[in-house]
Amino acid sequence: MGPVATYFALLKGFVAIGFLWMPKNCLNGGWLFSLFSMALSFTITYYCLVKLLQAKLATPGATSFADVARAALGKYGMWITDFLIALMQYGFVIALLFFTISNLKSVADGLFSEPIDIIYVGIFVFAVTTPLCLVRRIEKFAFTYIFADALIFITAITILVFATLHIKDKGWKWGEGVPILNEKTWLTMIGSAIYSFEGVGVVLPILDVSEDHSKFPMVLFAVMVTNVFLYTIFGEYCLFVYGSELIGKPLITMNLPDITIVYVLKGIFCVNVIISISLCSFPAHTICE
Repeated sequence: MGPVATYFALLKGFVAIGFLWMPKNCLNGGWLFSLFSMALSFTITYYCLVKLLQAKLATPGATSFADVARAALGKYGMWITDFLIALMQYGFVIALLFFTISNLKSVADGLFSEPIDIIYVGIFVFAVTTPLCLVRRIEKFAFTYIFADALIFITAITILVFATLHIKDKGWKWGEGVPILNEKTWLTMIGSAIYSFEGVGVVLPILDVSEDHSKFPMVLFAVMVTNVFLYTIFGEYCLFVYGSELIGKPLITMNLPDITIVYVLKGIFCVNVIISISLCSFPAHTICE
């Protein structure tokens, strides 16, 4: 993949469903502490990824995290690394599946008079995602990553439009109950800030199919800057718009009205997440094989 395709593939790995939780996460941390957490997480994550790339370049023939770990820590270090990566990636996949099935069920329930059993929605998602997860050359998905990234930005822009309309209806007044530091739940924002850079597991697999390795660090930096700006600006703006209305609603989509365009929005974002599942599961599948 060229630099542009690499950028979109990495962006797809880093941006999935996390930004839909960001407004509630920012409420949990407080607006100022959330900014600090995201900046700190960005700095530490990027530093570690640069070191990881340097370690890979210093390890001839290395194509994975496991190869680097074997050279640095021996076979036991390799096994531990593989186990933790597989566990991490499957954890992301479980979160993505839960989100997809729940949202598709809410769309189906809104479209049909009778509620649909969630097991049938799960079977449908399983039937769609399984063939995608059998593909072992992720560069074949290059076009779908661009498509999925477009869906992410469409979703973000649509939600921001609804948020702006919401504040307009309130007479252009910000939401109430927006703390600088939420003393009760601020610690949860640290985990949320780390989760915001969930694409670390796909960095080396994408590097292996990149056309120009010398440009990869620059592309990675651009992706991470895009990621931190998307998460932070989106989360903080929605926090100031809705304020305490976010309490009890972990997903920002729960604050949107029950109208057709919202159902369409949920549907197209589920398509994006289904594409993400094949990418997130790729490192774990490779390890298991």
